[in-house]
Amino acid sequence: MVGTVFDLLGDKENDITYSIGWALAESERFAAALLADLLGDTKPPPVDKVMLQEGISGAGFTDIELLADEGRVHIVIEAKRGYALPTVDQLQRYAERSKVAPTLLLVTAEAPPEFIESKLPETVAGVPVAYRSWQQIDALAHRAVAERCGHAEKRLLRELSRYLRGLMTMQNVRSNLVYV
Repeated sequence: MVGTVFDLLGDKENDITYSIGWALAESERFAAALLADLLGDTKPPPVDKVMLQEGISGAGFTDIELLADEGRVHIVIEAKRGYALPTVDQLQRYAERSKVAPTLLLVTAEAPPEFIESKLPETVAGVPVAYRSWQQIDALAHRAVAERCGHAEKRLLRELSRYLRGLMTMQNVRSNLVYV
């Protein structure tokens, strides 16, 4: 069923990556809400660039990269499907792939933060690692919608929210089928 424009992409890991990346690129308020949450800054710098599936030979492909404050803030986002997490080796490749280390490595997946606790390192190669669940990403989208933004931006974020909630419901149904 196609309930949102994001459903046209599908429900695989790259589809989720493209959906979140597109929303970050198209919604300044959503990008600002994410940066504020991650950096603990009530007035984060605006995002200058959103990059999807950037590849460097020998260092793999990142899912999403956010550059802000003329490159002084560089966040690498690794989006996972379901409860999967990246390996430490994968995160280390991202942390060491450029001359200037990223500001932060962010892992997103469906699992609640309590489930992830102690499953991810606090830092990799000196770069802090953070985690946000899809539910937390959804809450940031809702926070952005609550701010003064245009109709198109609100519609985009509401569709992203419906898409993420649909994926979470789908995962929960699949999980119930597997464990029953």
